[in-house]
Amino acid sequence: MDAKNFQPEASVILRSVFALVVGCVFAFSVPAHAEPYVSAYFGAAMPHDSDVRDNIGLGFTGEFTFDTGIAAGAKIGWMARVAGLELDFNWHESDLDEITVRQLGSAWTRR
Repeated sequence: MDAKNFQPEASVILRSVFALVVGCVFAFSVPAHAEPYVSAYFGAAMPHDSDVRDNIGLGFTGEFTFDTGIAAGAKIGWMARVAGLELDFNWHESDLDEITVRQLGSAWTRR
């Protein structure tokens, strides 16, 4: 085999790229120090409306429609330079706006 037609195997290329990435991580990183942190967040909870059908052959289909609600939470953690450990506590509330059930051409809706 001459040098012009040499093609390395995929595993050799993969190992070389891996070694290059690991080498760069160690070469350009500085000693890490970990820091504790606390954060809070607040926002909107927007669940998707859902279509429902029965799996036992009674012919029921339906739809659940939800209102937009609120979401809130807090995080505590310990973060190092590249990785960390975090606990996330959250709460959200969305009201069920409407239920529609259909069977054999008739329908009823509950708000």
